[in-house]
Amino acid sequence: MNINSKVANSVQAASKVMAGANKSMNIHHVQKTMANYQKESELAGIRNELIEDTMNSLTEDNEEEEENVVNAILDEIGIDISSGLKAPSSSLPASEAADSEADLLARLQELKS
Repeated sequence: MNINSKVANSVQAASKVMAGANKSMNIHHVQKTMANYQKESELAGIRNELIEDTMNSLTEDNEEEEENVVNAILDEIGIDISSGLKAPSSSLPASEAADSEADLLARLQELKS
């Protein structure tokens, strides 16, 4: 019985608190505030979208302009990028490679000493 009366008193107290909250709350003011928030939130979303679109279009224009400038410079110095890179003409002759390797090994030995 004691538990039931405590539960009943708690429910009664909670209902009084809720009634007080309902009396102090102006529902029309809350609705107006929420509608204003929704409107401002939508406007902010539209602004963000416009800024994002503008930034994307500026970036795309710059990429095209950069490519045109690079191509113009390459054309001036006579490099055709579409032909690709050529393979190296030749490697060192065997005697030069051996001399070079011998020099490197000698320098390595000096550094170790």
